[in-house]
Amino acid sequence: MAKSYDYLFKLVLVGDKGTDKAGLMLKFCQPPPVITIGIDFSVRTIELDTKKIKLQIWDTAGCERFRSISSAYFRGTLGIVLVYDVTARSTFESIRERYQREVGEQKTKDAVVMLLGNKCHLEESRQVSIDEGKQLAEKFGFLFFETSSENNINVEQAFVSLTQAIMEKVTAKSS
Repeated sequence: MAKSYDYLFKLVLVGDKGTDKAGLMLKFCQPPPVITIGIDFSVRTIELDTKKIKLQIWDTAGCERFRSISSAYFRGTLGIVLVYDVTARSTFESIRERYQREVGEQKTKDAVVMLLGNKCHLEESRQVSIDEGKQLAEKFGFLFFETSSENNINVEQAFVSLTQAIMEKVTAKSS
């Protein structure tokens, strides 16, 4: 059976419980993710520049209770999405104080990292400004987006931008 895609990219969603990583996956992927113990997994194929790219998206659901994220999650990963909740400063501090360091230690050198502030539709409850998110992303060389999985704001754009950045790295490496 011939494969139905040109590239296969593994993406991992990382962040504290309550950031709605699963909601992001649900909005971006159809059908809904396969839920397993400890990690949720979903697939979506998109087309960029006439190439079909199959995205395997892994949500480290439930892993937040562990002190560090297993290197097994990052094996073969080309895209990492660090997710925080714009209405919960503690989730942003977790990215700044812990997750970005762990990702830096675990990721392959070719992986593209995106910082993603979720729940941007809850402006009246915001605890993390857009500028704070942008500054942290710039400091570490991450892509940056704000999204709302609940209202489907920028979800598609964030995943497509991440995929485009990965595609640029992959094609530059192979030329």
